[in-house]
Amino acid sequence: MKRIPLYIILIALIMLLGCGGSNPRDTVKSFVTHVVENDSTGIDSLVDWNSMITGRLQDMSPEDSSEAIVYHRGNFIESLLDSGSRRRNYLNSQIVIGKAEADDSVANVEVSFIDRTTGVQNYTKMLLKLHDDQWKITYFY
Repeated sequence: MKRIPLYIILIALIMLLGCGGSNPRDTVKSFVTHVVENDSTGIDSLVDWNSMITGRLQDMSPEDSSEAIVYHRGNFIESLLDSGSRRRNYLNSQIVIGKAEADDSVANVEVSFIDRTTGVQNYTKMLLKLHDDQWKITYFY
């Protein structure tokens, strides 16, 4: 059996993972790629920060809520970049993106993070909403 050169596999993977937005699963793949590549612009383009953060701050006044959005968005971005805790978790895991379920403008995508050292699996679902024909993440691990 003939072996496929590694660079061809890497190019195919980059092309596959780089195409985000057309469906929820592609969006999650692109998000994971952007986290691994430390790409803040890519991450920012795929997350609906307002929906994600205000969903957690339901009992706040609009003034407090807008301040909290800025604060928490900064914390989330920081955790996804450089040596942030979420990014370290992504880098230390084998990430398996499972099936997606969509209902009109809301979707969820199964994602498993398998620790490369211990083999412990953390299963979660990323939640997404459709905004202007693009899927945006409203919850991630």
